[in-house]
Amino acid sequence: MRLRLYCSVLVGAVAAVLLSSEASAQIIRGQVVDSVLGRPVTNGFVVLLSESGSDLVRSLTDDQGRFVIQLTTPGTYRIRSERIGYRAKQTRLLHVRASESIDVALRVVEIPRHMAEIRVTRESECRPAWEGVDTATLWEEVRKALTAASWTAEQEHYSYRMHHVAETRVRGRQQSIDISVSQASGSAPFRAENIDRLLDEGYVIEEDGRWIYYAPDANVLLDERFHETHCFGTKIGDGDLRGLVGLTFRPISSRRKTDVKGVVWIDRSSLELRRIEYVYERLPFSTGRADPGGSIRFQALASGAWIVHDWVIRMSITQRGRSGAAQPNVFRSSTEASEGSTVIEAFNVDGQRVYVHPDVVHLKGMVFDSIKGQTTPHTRISVVGTGYDAVTNAEGEFRVNTLLAGEYMVTSARL
Repeated sequence: MRLRLYCSVLVGAVAAVLLSSEASAQIIRGQVVDSVLGRPVTNGFVVLLSESGSDLVRSLTDDQGRFVIQLTTPGTYRIRSERIGYRAKQTRLLHVRASESIDVALRVVEIPRHMAEIRVTRESECRPAWEGVDTATLWEEVRKALTAASWTAEQEHYSYRMHHVAETRVRGRQQSIDISVSQASGSAPFRAENIDRLLDEGYVIEEDGRWIYYAPDANVLLDERFHETHCFGTKIGDGDLRGLVGLTFRPISSRRKTDVKGVVWIDRSSLELRRIEYVYERLPFSTGRADPGGSIRFQALASGAWIVHDWVIRMSITQRGRSGAAQPNVFRSSTEASEGSTVIEAFNVDGQRVYVHPDVVHLKGMVFDSIKGQTTPHTRISVVGTGYDAVTNAEGEFRVNTLLAGEYMVTSARL
């Protein structure tokens, strides 16, 4: 079994996007403010658009709602504000001459918080794709959040620490579990396979007798071709999902490849993205009690950028029937597997911590010699599979920082 899933912290934000460092560059400065209250709209995305309407550059507003975009060439542009919870607003055409600086102001209107009144729309074959204003309004907020996550994933100036767990179960009983902690820097986005392949071959593909599971990501959900092959609706969360409203998606009936159906959940009050949940549809094999699928949870940073808080995928490990069997193409499944990662910490390029998981714990203790009955200084304590270790002090005490709450094996060795 191979997983072509890549996990990453989607972090990073810059107050200004600089396309050129030349002193003679063209500059567009501006501020986004609430049209009613007059206060700055902070941590919102602004987009530089070409004259034809294509996205060119994205930037975040600072704590005063301000932004700066530096252009490589003169030309005609627009600026559009896409702050979650506010209606999108764009400027008139801006004609920027060589070495010119332009100041703009965008006054944006807050979206009324009436998501609690969303009704579940009748599902059809998605002709048209959006069945009513409620679904279209919900999609617009989901689109903003997914776009923010996608943009943030492209930033390459951050490091992060991940807690990874892989588990296998046979007939419901745990057979193995592997826990590790990794540290990485630069961009390693959580990303799906190329959508062309997903459309042509499906989300679960057999290669060399093994099944590869692919997950949808923000870019897949934003792609027009995903919308052409899926129906959308709305759903109100209850139980653990109370306070959330969901945009549902499912493959159209004419779709024959393995696909995904699920829900994109956003907060009903703040309209912020919370999670994507999905299950696999039309699998080419029986999974028994297993329910292959997964989830991706998101977290907004104080800067307005987003991170993937955690992701998990559940799989069924299948094998083709024995050679010479009456049904050689029958697949048998008795093994289930799951794999996922959780962000423990994230740091910006200056080494400042921009995120820490709320369940981070510190492991501390003391090492004794069981025969002599006394503490053992200068002993290395290692947390197996995590890369974490510590050395006891003169009193035999040790401390390991920033572990995610859970069960670990600890070993000791005298130095």
